[in-house]
Amino acid sequence: MAGVLGFEPRNAEIKTQCLTAWRYPNV
Repeated sequence: MAGVLGFEPRNAEIKTQCLTAWRYPNV
């Protein structure tokens, strides 16, 4: 559980950055 909790925030950050980087050029 500790490993998942520590990995989840990083995954969410990467996903947000990916979405932002993908949305800006599209617009």
